[in-house]
Amino acid sequence: FEKFGATSPCLYYWRVAMSRRPGSDAAAELFQLESPARFDAALARYPEAVALKAAVAPNTTTKGLEQLDEWWRVERPSVIETKGYLTAEELVRCVEWKLARGKFRPLLKLVKTNQDSKVRATTKEAFALA
Repeated sequence: FEKFGATSPCLYYWRVAMSRRPGSDAAAELFQLESPARFDAALARYPEAVALKAAVAPNTTTKGLEQLDEWWRVERPSVIETKGYLTAEELVRCVEWKLARGKFRPLLKLVKTNQDSKVRATTKEAFALA
């Protein structure tokens, strides 16, 4: 940890945790623009970026990423708007979408244990607050 300018393991891990993720600076710059043209151009390329992510890191986590992302962006909002809640299966798809885009965390097994009736009631209550 000393070679990274840290005097202790705690400081090293804090620095790692607090470091910006790749692309953070570019994303922050997009949000600070006066004109939305660059943001719109970046947003238009989003499906291309998802396809690239799925192609560059093909594994069991990113398998089906493009279909999951399409569901997340297009179908999920209308499901929530129409029904006002998510089913347990839909919640699992949300977590699968999240895990396919980032670092793996052993969360999916836990999410799959949720009872459908509780997921419906909880998400209905949460969406009513939004």
